[in-house]
Amino acid sequence: MIEIREQALTEELKKKIYDGFSRHAIQMTGHNEKFDAVAFVAMEGDSFVGAMVGERFWNALHVKYVYVDEQYRGKGMGTRLMQCVIAYGLEQKCPFAFVETMSFQALEFYQKMGFELDYTRSGYAHGTSFHYLSKKLIFSDDFNIRPLREQDIEALGDLYFPWSTREETVAKWTRYLDEQQQGARLACIVEQQGKIVGYGNLLLSSEYLHFRKNNIPEINDIWVYEENRKKGIATALIAHLEQLAKQNGYTAIGIGVGLYRDYGAAQRLYFRLSYKPDGEGITYNHTVVVPGEKYPIDDDLILWLTKQLSCT
Repeated sequence: MIEIREQALTEELKKKIYDGFSRHAIQMTGHNEKFDAVAFVAMEGDSFVGAMVGERFWNALHVKYVYVDEQYRGKGMGTRLMQCVIAYGLEQKCPFAFVETMSFQALEFYQKMGFELDYTRSGYAHGTSFHYLSKKLIFSDDFNIRPLREQDIEALGDLYFPWSTREETVAKWTRYLDEQQQGARLACIVEQQGKIVGYGNLLLSSEYLHFRKNNIPEINDIWVYEENRKKGIATALIAHLEQLAKQNGYTAIGIGVGLYRDYGAAQRLYFRLSYKPDGEGITYNHTVVVPGEKYPIDDDLILWLTKQLSCT
């Protein structure tokens, strides 16, 4: 005779239930999409500041737990933790992230971070409501980011670049490969269905003096071909370069952006990804401009931006 009894939800009982879920998922789909959660924890010395937990759920990113200690709220800590979780989702090629929150919790914060409200359910106790939000991370999940290889150089030379000849392109990427082998540059290629659709570099010692003096690596020479834009590739590529910087022990990263209209989309992207002006003004050909002097409005007139990478 089967007896039903009330009891506490113990870890042992949870394991039995989850193991049953996994067996059923494999039986029905042939897959077990259960992954360990990843926690990003903020500490100030020995003091706990906050944490954010992300978990892959059938390859979507579930922002599962979010907490910042009261004394640290309103100081950007939640934003920094969310950037870590989103970067993790991009690395795992999650197509979207989702989060649930009550009306008295953090709805406005999630919307500020780019999450869109998908569903609201009212009727909870004390006049509260439940919100479900989601955020697109990658608009196309069939691209791959990998290191530059010698055989890529000829392929890059065959691609059309309006600003350089084939000979100039081959020479540039030959130099990039040499610098990569010497440990001065990390060059990355974006492939989609076997075709190069973009690239980016992490220059470990920038030509820009302020970055070089402060040990800030530079995201350098980043490009996504026009027909492949607005698919999340540039965002994923920047997240990948940020991760490479962290893996190499850097706590901040920088990028330069031009000031005329052709750079408008890049300016908006970098600011949306929390890059901020470094406070040193603008440069021409890596030299700080002098007020009152005249400079051409071209690709050498640059505003430099930085971002902290203090995720643990």
